[in-house]
Amino acid sequence: MLYQFEILDSKLDEWGFPSLKGGSGFQIIKGIDFEEAYKSGSISFEDDGIYLEYEGKKYRGYMFIQKAYITYNGGLEKFPKFHLLKCKTIQEFISSGRFKQRYEWSNSDVNNLIDK
Repeated sequence: MLYQFEILDSKLDEWGFPSLKGGSGFQIIKGIDFEEAYKSGSISFEDDGIYLEYEGKKYRGYMFIQKAYITYNGGLEKFPKFHLLKCKTIQEFISSGRFKQRYEWSNSDVNNLIDK
């Protein structure tokens, strides 16, 4: 299932993230396993966002859970949250030393979600 994070789009615009334009040199990166990238040192948390070092360049993006309970027990659809900064939740996630959720890193406004 493809899901467009519409609220994310408006927040990225509000916070000055670059819009995608043809020929801008901006590279869309998605499907990056956060745990693997973090443990390899490719993820860094800075004041203005979460960065991935990829092919010698740093890209600002966000984290989300790809495999989430979108429909659960016949209830309303609930789409996963995304994290733009190192918030309390992410700090606890890292401090515990255990990656309890399968987060992915992306800088795309459209990502594939899997309903558990």
